[in-house]
Amino acid sequence: MNKEFKTEPYIRYANCYEDPKTLLKLVGEKKSVLSIASGGDNCLALLTAPNIKSITIFDKNPAQLCLTKLKFAAFKYLSHKDVLVLLGIIKGDSAAVYNSLRTKLDLDTKNYFDSRLKLISKIKLVNCGKFEYYLKKVRKIAIRLTQNKKNIKRFMNMPTDMQKDFYLNKINNRRWRFVAKRFFSKKTVARLGRDKDFFKYADADLHKAITDRILLCFDNVPNQENTYLQYTVYGRFVKLPFYLQKENFDIIKANIDKALFVLGDVSTVFSLNTNFDFFNLSDIFEYMDKEAAKQNEAMIAFCASQNAVIVFWNMLVDRQFLSEKFLPMCQDKIYQLYKNEEAYYYQALKVYTRT
Repeated sequence: MNKEFKTEPYIRYANCYEDPKTLLKLVGEKKSVLSIASGGDNCLALLTAPNIKSITIFDKNPAQLCLTKLKFAAFKYLSHKDVLVLLGIIKGDSAAVYNSLRTKLDLDTKNYFDSRLKLISKIKLVNCGKFEYYLKKVRKIAIRLTQNKKNIKRFMNMPTDMQKDFYLNKINNRRWRFVAKRFFSKKTVARLGRDKDFFKYADADLHKAITDRILLCFDNVPNQENTYLQYTVYGRFVKLPFYLQKENFDIIKANIDKALFVLGDVSTVFSLNTNFDFFNLSDIFEYMDKEAAKQNEAMIAFCASQNAVIVFWNMLVDRQFLSEKFLPMCQDKIYQLYKNEEAYYYQALKVYTRT
């Protein structure tokens, strides 16, 4: 394990792994957003929604909040090209770009990255999370040992209706099945990619969950458009993530000052006594027992305006809102959103409306 992930606080996710297009389809005309920070990508993506007046961004991990604030500052003060250089998406002097930006950063963010310049200059920000470290191992070991480059190139550029059959007949060979079962186990992911505590309440088979989800993805999402799959296979984005696409840059920059950052969890946000009409909660309930999830649901109900939309995902733990204060979206509508998501990590998408 890299020493960067032994001393808290460290970055667990350099990028977001929930599809922003799902959030943008659901946010509609909502104006006041509460969003988990994570890698900051989806917070920035939500700023392209035309009616948003404010976005409150929270995370209990100060490293994730610093990363998100750095990305927001980059959008505010830098050109599109320099943002891509800073993140390590394209070649350039990322350390020099950071130095040009550092006086614009708040003290916590500046101190965090000043003491970890290696994340910017060598590892690159787009690769600096623990989960990205895990994906690098998948790429360097699991994929390299079991696949030939010709098959991978063909697979990543074929028509969508051919992807699933090609995967089952060409990619899913005996070596891949053997290696993938170990790489996509809870034990390996907990050691290399996520915290062990993240699986505390998980009983399901992670390998089966990921396999089932990615087969659905192959049926519905073209690999050549799938930024998450591209990053896993190539270690880079062939197609830029939504928030980094050139056509979205000026829109995000114009709305960048609508953000407020909060270090803490749902209870911290609850203490702000502020109402929101859209919630992006990633998979936060995955890491809670049922009682804690119930308490967080009650606090969200208090913070939610009437008809507010709450969005979250489940990986292995079946978490859902149980209170009559929330109305679940019908399963047919959920499935139409879920099957077209590029991200292939989550077993379920949950969407609720505050009654």
